Amino acid sequence: MVFTDPQVAGVGMDEKEAAAKGIPYQATTLSLSEVPRSIAALDTRGFIKLIRNTETDLLIGARIVAPEGSELTMEISLAIKYKIPVHELVNMFHPYLTLSEGIKLAALSFTMDVKKISCCAS
Repeated sequence: MVFTDPQVAGVGMDEKEAAAKGIPYQATTLSLSEVPRSIAALDTRGFIKLIRNTETDLLIGARIVAPEGSELTMEISLAIKYKIPVHELVNMFHPYLTLSEGIKLAALSFTMDVKKISCCAS
């Protein structure tokens, strides 16, 4: 983690590492302009990128650039460690108007257009 403004955080593998290990992966990047908390805070600088194994639906990594983005690394670390599938992350409680809701929206964006489901997405 780099405590700049916005913060830069990473957990697990990136796409290059997954490819080098022969892991079939998919990455999705959600702009903070799609996250209601970021919109309300008037600070949409950054993104949440999730990387999953397409065969297992397990998260293998994430990269985050966001104000207070390091706060999101704990949930992602636990999901990786305890092998929580992405579809389960989608079903977990992520309070409205928190930055952690961005994890849910990013997980949803693997299979859906977030602009069609988020109340505040543009």
